[in-house]
Amino acid sequence: MEELLGQIGNALRPESLGDWFVYLLLIMNFLVLVITPEKNDRANYMIVVVLFACVVDLMRGSNGSVIPVDGFDDLGFGTMMTHVIMGIVPFLAAGAIRITGRKGRMSVPLAVLAGVFGVVYAVFAFVAPNVVY
Repeated sequence: MEELLGQIGNALRPESLGDWFVYLLLIMNFLVLVITPEKNDRANYMIVVVLFACVVDLMRGSNGSVIPVDGFDDLGFGTMMTHVIMGIVPFLAAGAIRITGRKGRMSVPLAVLAGVFGVVYAVFAFVAPNVVY
């Protein structure tokens, strides 16, 4: 059990600029999920998809070293789809959030900011993968 936890800890340790971006996106989207008002199920499901994409991107490792699946290398289709999800879906979730009272007023700007960081990460991962990874 300790060996398995050690391997997971080594895989999730931030080693590059891209890992720091993904952890920042993970924290920001989790905060959006927490402060979103009730009865916003569609927006909450979208944010959960973004959180899942962040975990997949962290677990694939550098050039697909942790998840050795075709398409999850640095410029593969699976990696591109996780980056697109992290960049586009927070904007869709921000548009789907309905604010009925005072609670959750910061969820929309935070979701937009998470989307901006996701787009920046996706563009840099595609344009300069040697810098990000």
